[in-house]
Order: sequence, then C-alpha cells, then structure tokens
Amino acid sequence: MAFEIELKAHIPSILSMQNTIQRQLGLTNPTPYRKEDIYFSKPGSLKKTEFRLRDLGTSFVVTRKKKSQKDGIEVNDEIEFLVSDTAEFIRFSLESGFVISIKKTKIGVSYTYNEITIELSDVVTLGLFIE
Repeated sequence: MAFEIELKAHIPSILSMQNTIQRQLGLTNPTPYRKEDIYFSKPGSLKKTEFRLRDLGTSFVVTRKKKSQKDGIEVNDEIEFLVSDTAEFIRFSLESGFVISIKKTKIGVSYTYNEITIELSDVVTLGLFIE
C-alpha cells in the first residue's frame, strides 16, 4: 500500500523556487509536466467532488478521495485507476448522473530528492504553488 504525505503552499515565483532548490539541494534538470483535471460532482452538490479524471499526457488516471480527520489532520484514502478512453469515461460519468463541476490545468516542473517529489506548479486561475 502506497503512503503519501502532501503539503501545498503558495509561492511568489517558480523561477525563484527553482533557484533555491538548485542552490540548497543541488537538484538540476527538473521534469516538466502538464496536468489537465476534470472534476465530477453530483448535480446540486457542485462544491463536493466525487472523483477526478486527470490527463497526464501519456496516461489518464481517475481518483476518488475519501476524506476524514485524524488527530486534526486531513487524511485522504484514495482509489486510483487508469482509463484508456477518456471520451468514453466522460460519457459514462455523465450518463451515470454526474456533472462536470471544475476543469483545472496545472503546469510546472518536478524534482525528485531521495524519495520525495517536489512540484512547482502554476495552477491556472489559482496561482503558483509548491507541493
């Protein structure tokens, strides 16, 4: 079973964070990425996401998160699986009564340090983040 700890924070500049990562950790040659997300909700509950379809460019992943609180910390139990045909998956979801509630684009670069992934992201309409 995979285990993930995630922290997100706003940053003023991706370039300045890249310089800091290079200077402090000696990491160079980040991997660029683009993630296109479509979030699905039940009609009338647009603020509550039921699942997400993510286009990673080379693969498509569906994620459903079950959120809970443990000792004041948000815990997400995730179910993830690959889909081979996004158009059919979207059609299946819409015909099953779900609606598209959010579309989001995340463009950035990724570094790996030991077993830690560091992402510097521009989330279109939301801002710049380190994750």
